[in-house]
Amino acid sequence: MSELMRLHPGDLKLADELKDISARKTLSEGGYEALSDGSGSYRDILKDKSKAEALEQESRQVKKRGRGAAANRQTGGGSGGSSQTT
Repeated sequence: MSELMRLHPGDLKLADELKDISARKTLSEGGYEALSDGSGSYRDILKDKSKAEALEQESRQVKKRGRGAAANRQTGGGSGGSSQTT
């Protein structure tokens, strides 16, 4: 494909067609078509599924900790009431 562009550098229609061909190839080879028709999941197209799952679990844990800290701040968080020191 790059050979065609080298031979016809000013051909914008050719450039558009080559981009379309490349995009269709990526969609078909990468499994993205299953996403568009609803039969697949984003997890199906991940290169490293185990790493993605670990990151997702870690994200959930961080969110849980964040919600707990926010709840503690709203309720006083066991700080004994006043935050002033003498």
